[in-house]
Amino acid sequence: MGDNLSAQDSAAGDQSSVHSEAWSAIITAALLRSLRWVSLLSIALTSVAIHALTGHSIGSIAVKLFSILTIGIGLVGVYLAVRIEFDARLFERLTNADAAQWRAFDAAMTRLGLMPSVKAGRPLAERISGALRMARWHVAVLVAQIAILLFVFS
Repeated sequence: MGDNLSAQDSAAGDQSSVHSEAWSAIITAALLRSLRWVSLLSIALTSVAIHALTGHSIGSIAVKLFSILTIGIGLVGVYLAVRIEFDARLFERLTNADAAQWRAFDAAMTRLGLMPSVKAGRPLAERISGALRMARWHVAVLVAQIAILLFVFS
């Protein structure tokens, strides 16, 4: 039985990097998809700021400025939400892509003007790192909105 497991381990070892990369892409896509909740909350807070700005209950210039700031930050959040959703779909689609498919993907993205040519040919780990960086920025936008609104309405 032990020999059988060793043979299975060595056979699996040949494909471990492929499986590891595929799992990294799957996990990244799932994480990006879960950020929909961050997006929804950011949109809700932006709506609150719009309501506060246009409502008659605001008297202070500072409150108006903080509301405008919250709306501006919320617009950044909307942009990030769109990018994150787009990247999540791409990671799902390219989970098991081979090198030729990645080259075709890079060529199409470059041709459409959605990716600069200097970013073509990046390894999957670098692409995942960029997606995770964008995810952190998206959460930071939400935290900033919450902090501003708590400050204004406290």
